[in-house]
Amino acid sequence: MLLPRLIKRFLLASFVTFLALIALNMAVRVPVWFYLLALPAGGLLTFWYWLSFRGTQICPTCHGTGKVEVRKYRETVIDYCPSCDGEGRVPITPTWR
Repeated sequence: MLLPRLIKRFLLASFVTFLALIALNMAVRVPVWFYLLALPAGGLLTFWYWLSFRGTQICPTCHGTGKVEVRKYRETVIDYCPSCDGEGRVPITPTWR
């Protein structure tokens, strides 16, 4: 369940970096190959995002989606999971036996 999020994050980070390079090109003339820096920059930002998941596990309440269905009378509302961080992850708690 983490792979689709990482792919979306990589595409978004690459696109935003590409737009930042276009803005930089308006101020300073840069060569065309300079735009290829958007890919490693997006990869680096995605890697840092992935590192934030160390020491966590999938939330048992929402099963990693970050959202839960809440029934209010006859209406069903999708709300953020109260047990996790909104990304579907909870800290790993050591179990001592």
